[in-house]
Amino acid sequence: MKTTRHLCISIIQLKIVLFTLFFLSTSLMSAPVFLFSDLESAPKTGWNPANNPDRGAAITIWGYGFGQSKGQSYVSVNGVDLQAKTNYANWGEHWPTPFYQRITFWLNDQMADGLGNITLIVNGEQSNPLPFTIREGRILFVESDNPGGYGDVEHPFDFSDAKTGAAWLTNMQAGDIYYFKDSAVYTEKVNRPLAK
Repeated sequence: MKTTRHLCISIIQLKIVLFTLFFLSTSLMSAPVFLFSDLESAPKTGWNPANNPDRGAAITIWGYGFGQSKGQSYVSVNGVDLQAKTNYANWGEHWPTPFYQRITFWLNDQMADGLGNITLIVNGEQSNPLPFTIREGRILFVESDNPGGYGDVEHPFDFSDAKTGAAWLTNMQAGDIYYFKDSAVYTEKVNRPLAK
């Protein structure tokens, strides 16, 4: 019995040591590292045509070595360096994963169409590239309770009438990107064909 308990404690201690070494080694690395992004392709315009006609989809990249604040660091997408702070929704946050950082930025109309990549420059060091495609598509928004909304950022579709044929479902097309604007928990299960 004691042997089994000691073996379990030893395995747990080994895991803790390996886990600590892994994160210490990653924090000592100079170049930032991308692990993944939330989207692999998206449109470069359409976020808010009335107020920000040159702004496209919001992309979130995950990894480590991003730094705690933007400073002089920047993301580059398909040949366009995003230098201005206004290109970013957040930089270096750890939420909701304590071991990875994330950066959220907007695409813009200066980016080349087609296949390219996303890179990050931090303190002069470039990250590994993530393949990314700029493509046509629509950007639409949904809120939990917004009767009469028609899908743009100022007037998001209403999620709450999903059972009766919500406009966001009946208007959905292949390639659309939907952003859910509020913090409501969406528990509705919907299985409908896409619009043609």
